[in-house]
Amino acid sequence: MKLLVGNIFPTSLVRRPVRIDPISLYQAEHYMETSEIYSFWGHANTLNTVNKKFGFDLTPKTDRPAVTLDINGTPVLHGERFEKVLVISPDYRPGFRPAIGVEVGEEDIVGWQCLLVSF
Repeated sequence: MKLLVGNIFPTSLVRRPVRIDPISLYQAEHYMETSEIYSFWGHANTLNTVNKKFGFDLTPKTDRPAVTLDINGTPVLHGERFEKVLVISPDYRPGFRPAIGVEVGEEDIVGWQCLLVSF
């Protein structure tokens, strides 16, 4: 299975019914272990931390790649169509807001939220 992975999925790209399920870190790791990963990770400041946390290189092929939609409203990246998108977002310590262009350290992240978006 091909899996699109990023730190956010813009709701402006939802043009058809989708299912969004919160999943555990364990489930997210399982999806990544059993799939061909395509990354559209958009925030370089959390990339090193997420790579270390999950043990996968989520560096995108291009800088801040843009996901598009096919005629059916299904996500497409680099010519590949995806029925599953894994969104991994950091939970920051209370009151913390990352500075633009500054890498976020592990000490600033208190957890991770994982969502599986199915098209």
